[in-house]
Amino acid sequence: MPNDPAMCVVDDDPAVLKSLGRLLGSEGYVVRTFGNPAEFIRHACDHPVPLVVVDFMMSGLSGLQVQERLRALSPETRLIMISATTDPEIDARFLAGGAVAIFHKPFDEDEFLDAVRRVLDHAA
Repeated sequence: MPNDPAMCVVDDDPAVLKSLGRLLGSEGYVVRTFGNPAEFIRHACDHPVPLVVVDFMMSGLSGLQVQERLRALSPETRLIMISATTDPEIDARFLAGGAVAIFHKPFDEDEFLDAVRRVLDHAA
């Protein structure tokens, strides 16, 4: 998988970035992490991103704003939302915007990895 485009994780919590980067890396995925959502959007302008895992509540841009901008830049990029918030209205907005999965923190790592595999297998 080293030649595959990197999936991205966007979260303003360094501990979440580190743990998800390790988890996905341990499965052999190429992962880029971004603590700043605007930095990720700049990256997505110039690099293919097959999958992004994005937090809902971040400073600067919200996960919904990231999703909207990403959809305009790269409609083929798949998005998984993660959030500490359990608000059905927010979940519905992400799903309506094209999110393929939603996980509420703390979430089951095996279920998360299964979702990542399904998304990437479907995209291949």
